[in-house]
Amino acid sequence: MARVSVIVPAYNREKYLRRCIGSILNQTFTDFELVIVDDCSTDNSFEIYGDYGSRDPRVKIIRNGENLGASLARKVGLDGSSGKYISFVDSDDYVGPDFLRDMHDVIVKGHDYVRTDFNMYRMGNTEYTYIRYPGFTNDFYDDFENITRGFCTLCNSLVTRELYDRVRFPEFGYVEDLVITTQLRIKAENKIHIETSSYYNTFNEDSIFKGRMTWEKLQEIVNNLYGLVEILGDNGKDLSRCIKPIKLLIKGYFERFLKECDMTGADGDSCRWDFVPVGKG
Repeated sequence: MARVSVIVPAYNREKYLRRCIGSILNQTFTDFELVIVDDCSTDNSFEIYGDYGSRDPRVKIIRNGENLGASLARKVGLDGSSGKYISFVDSDDYVGPDFLRDMHDVIVKGHDYVRTDFNMYRMGNTEYTYIRYPGFTNDFYDDFENITRGFCTLCNSLVTRELYDRVRFPEFGYVEDLVITTQLRIKAENKIHIETSSYYNTFNEDSIFKGRMTWEKLQEIVNNLYGLVEILGDNGKDLSRCIKPIKLLIKGYFERFLKECDMTGADGDSCRWDFVPVGKG
């Protein structure tokens, strides 16, 4: 059984897969398995997985029977993995050779959640920008405000399986990193941030939030945030101190929707609020 499971959910990412998979298999830390979850890709992604799987026994491929979205595809990968420690990598990103080693050397000292900084590349730029994350504090509400400001990427972390087993994965595929990272911050007993990064995030033209903000996306975002409010309440957090940053998020997404959607066209015809509170339906 591998010590670390690296889980890569993938949907139609043939353009980036070889770079992503190759960077993971090139790690200086070698006691890991790579679990690739194909979320019903329609391009040549599955052939690329198969090529690596036939040559490297560390590669395990899971093919979903239906498209589940990023959040639930990650959960499928988690359930199908065997490692003591879990790391997620997005299929259009890649990692440096010391990505796992740097975090594993720290987590084995008794931590359950290790997080790093990360590097971001926006299409059209010529180089990556180093994104320095704020360190954890002793005040949950300060950390929660940072999470809602965008410091919530899951992929720059290594987490114990026991901690992930206590996390609720959102049903919908938007702002799921925010929802899951908040739960990790609440439930982790020995978390640590280290100021290094071998993770390279690519904000590409096919990114889930790069496209137009549709009514469907907006509904799924609000449903996931509604679920987050439930999670905060269930964990004894003071909702009066959490609602403001959540409202600001919703306001920002709604303003983007109003700016980008054509209310006289197809969007206007379909703008019926089909709100299904998570856990209530």
